[in-house]
Amino acid sequence: MLSRRLAPPCILAEIRPVTFLFLALVSAAIPASAQKAHAPAAAAVTPAGTLTPEMVVSMRSIRDLAVSPDGQWIAYTLQVPRGLDEDRGSAYLEIWLMDRDGKHPRQFTPSKQRSWSPAFSPDGKRLAFLANRPGRDSDGDKDDADKAGIFLIDLQGGEARQLTAGEYSVRSCRWSPTGEALAFTAKAPMPAERKEARKKGRDWIEGDVDLTSTPLWSVRVADGKVVRLTTTDANVLDFDWSPNGTSLVVRLTDSARVDESYLTSRLTLVPATGGEPAPLVRTQGKLDQPHFSPDGKHVAWLGATSVNDPFPGTVYVVPATGGTARALTTAEPGCATALEWTDASTLLYAASRGTATALVTVPAAGGKLRDVLTNGPIFSGFALSSNRKTLALVGNTPRHPGEVFAAAYSSGGTRVRRLTTTNLEVERTQLGAQKVMRWKATDGLDIEGVLVHPVGYTPGARYPLVVMAHGGPESCFRNGWNTSYSQWAQLLAQRGYVVLMPNYRGSTGRGEAFERGDHGDLAGKEFEDVLAGIDALAAAGTVDPARVGIGGGSYGGYFSAWAATAWSERFAASVDFAGITDWHSMQGVSDIPLENATVHWNLPYYENADLYWERSPLAHVQKCRTPILIAHGDSDRRVPVGQAVELYTALRLLGREVELVRYPRAGHGLEESPHQHDFLTRVLDWYEQHLKEAPEAAFR
Repeated sequence: MLSRRLAPPCILAEIRPVTFLFLALVSAAIPASAQKAHAPAAAAVTPAGTLTPEMVVSMRSIRDLAVSPDGQWIAYTLQVPRGLDEDRGSAYLEIWLMDRDGKHPRQFTPSKQRSWSPAFSPDGKRLAFLANRPGRDSDGDKDDADKAGIFLIDLQGGEARQLTAGEYSVRSCRWSPTGEALAFTAKAPMPAERKEARKKGRDWIEGDVDLTSTPLWSVRVADGKVVRLTTTDANVLDFDWSPNGTSLVVRLTDSARVDESYLTSRLTLVPATGGEPAPLVRTQGKLDQPHFSPDGKHVAWLGATSVNDPFPGTVYVVPATGGTARALTTAEPGCATALEWTDASTLLYAASRGTATALVTVPAAGGKLRDVLTNGPIFSGFALSSNRKTLALVGNTPRHPGEVFAAAYSSGGTRVRRLTTTNLEVERTQLGAQKVMRWKATDGLDIEGVLVHPVGYTPGARYPLVVMAHGGPESCFRNGWNTSYSQWAQLLAQRGYVVLMPNYRGSTGRGEAFERGDHGDLAGKEFEDVLAGIDALAAAGTVDPARVGIGGGSYGGYFSAWAATAWSERFAASVDFAGITDWHSMQGVSDIPLENATVHWNLPYYENADLYWERSPLAHVQKCRTPILIAHGDSDRRVPVGQAVELYTALRLLGREVELVRYPRAGHGLEESPHQHDFLTRVLDWYEQHLKEAPEAAFR
């Protein structure tokens, strides 16, 4: 739930409109004299110093890669967190441009603003990007200010032109093959009568949520004329142009309900001039990232194998004229996370394999899988130039967060080279040694995870342990960078803790059968997998079983609340962030009740209400002796804040040690720097208070 795969870099990612006002977008490219020292990779540095919460919440990150058609240039978005002393708001987003060797980097959009999702025009001469620009729409309505628009700028510099008017808040866009237009998704402009009704307070919502759909549009580059392409009320999620520009493959749903976007989306074809979506192929369950082949004869995508498959990790292909889909990657030991065509007969996909990642090719007609990149950094998506000569990706390792890596692409094998150094101060800190750990579950199943030793680790000494539980549960920990405001691996390692990040059954990266391993048994054997990992570390003499803590967000928060209640005798401290505590109320108020019942539980709620309740932490509160810190966003729709309040109220009335902190404006995660810093500080203090000395009631 908390961990969702990033959108593929070849399509502009969706960003929610922000609600803060910023300075008007500067229309000229930033001169060299104003550029910051964000540059090619520096020489290796000697670790020194301590990683602090302030450093973690200030870490910059890279996203939205794009490669020019000729492979000469790489554009990317740099996310820059706001300072702790600045006015509240989301992080700033800057677009940077550099050549494929990492030389001559330059900041292409202004600082302290939000510009993202760069995309090169087919001729490589212009860059389209999205940006928030405050103002009024064509009707003069201030309430529509600060919506995301499409901007164009020449790569040689000059004035950036806003292509879409203010009433369209653009979520994603893509150039047409000729470069004469861009297709984009955005909610329809609000009708004048609805605006007037809203001003008068007649703005009620019928049903559980606002189900205003997001259509597909096109905008002409020459004059900014906008045409609506989807004539129905269907909600458009993904799309791709056909190579000849006459149609688009469109992934859509019948409504904007989140559950439908996960489980009932379908692939259709829409004329480039607009019209009724025509069905392309029958699919079932989750699907993602449709792509036309270079010759326009086939469409490939990522999909589930059934409606109950938790993750769309199989590569499928079908003729562009329709027919029966063919699964190409049934032999893949992990799962696919992104894909692209390298030519009309070959697909390249990113694979998550256990705690590692890889790039793999597969013939579109079916056949042998061939690894192209292994033993590289950890990554989820990639970008490939139109001429298929340059590959770029955002990769991380145990030593550093995500950076730009690139290579000359070769189907016979590719080695990527790091091009950027974005958080040099972080890389200079002392880090705990990290490795992959494997152990046996109680039923003999092989389980693995990532283990971090404390800085200055002495073999034979017993250390306090913190288990970090991932969200999803269709997610996994990889052997890369695992430190952020919501993951604390290296922060804890520097403070004397062993950190275990288990990939229990139900995690991704080990095939569909493993992903389904928790069906009908949430917090059952999957949680016992975690306990077995703790026991293995205790048996090895590495950790003190009386000083074990746990923490995580979303489904990881559920695990942490479950640990503090149903398994309280095993845990001396718990941190529950945005976690499920009552499956009864969760089923009624979450925005994904169908997904929870279908791909997580694989059990209909109303026929299995007793089991749902038995696996709720709230059902076991009287057992709780574990001090628990509960944190939650007040505007969370995925796991509404009532889940936190229910558990807090029960434990408070029972006289247990519990704290609750709620973050205003926050959804299913924290975006504002002061919120992130406060949460991190509380987490570290909580473990320091409860794990450094062995409590008498803890399990031994």
